[in-house]
Order: sequence, then C-alpha cells, then structure tokens
Amino acid sequence: MFRLLRRIRPRTIKYYEKRACVSIWLGDIESEFAMDDYLRASFAKDFGLTLANTTRAESAAHTQPVSIAELLRPASESRYFLEDAAAFCASCGIVSAKCVLVLYACEYRSADVLNHSAPLRFLKAFDYEISTPEPRS
Repeated sequence: MFRLLRRIRPRTIKYYEKRACVSIWLGDIESEFAMDDYLRASFAKDFGLTLANTTRAESAAHTQPVSIAELLRPASESRYFLEDAAAFCASCGIVSAKCVLVLYACEYRSADVLNHSAPLRFLKAFDYEISTPEPRS
C-alpha cells in the first residue's frame, strides 16, 4: 500500500506571496542571535518555506516573555495588523511570547506546517488594508 508523502523540497516565499497580508510566528527563542541561527538552519525544514535575502521579514526576541502587543508594536507596519493579531491571540489564550517573526506580503497556511514541535509556532496570516495618505489641498 502506498501513502502520500508530504512535499520534501521547501517552497519559496513567492508561493505564498499576497499583497497586504502578513504572516506571524511566535515562540520561545530568547535571543536575536539564536533566532537568526534558527531561521538560517531550521525554519525551512520546520515550515517548508525558504526565506531569501529579498524576503521582507522582521523578527524580535526577548529573554523574558512579553505581551503580544509589546512584541508586535515595534514592527514597521504593526499599525495595520496589531489590533487583529492581539485579539486573535487573546481568543486563543495566548498572552505572551519571547519572540516573533513577521513576514510581509505572505499568506502562509497552517496546513503547511511540517514540524508542530518547532521553537516557533505559526499564528496566522492576517489581511490588512493599506491606507493611503489623503491628498493635501
């Protein structure tokens, strides 16, 4: 009897590309150095997604857990998704984390997670509306 194997080769960010969408991962990695090392060495194996130098991504890591709002607020475009992400976390009972990874223009899917024991946990992809400044008179 044959069984269907999950894909072996990681997909590129292009596969998940979607304008005005942000994908967020949370976890317990305690330093920026450890986060960079994990993203380079293991992220693709755990999530089936390779990050390229051109991938628009931001990450942060703290030695102690911080609130989701505090973790996401420094992200450059957090004003577009912070409220939705914090509300989603609250509805799931997630109040804090030590690290975050934010991928812009990316609609990752939870069905594509390969390692559910990874040090990062995929939270969700959030659509957001990009507001344009009002023209000056």
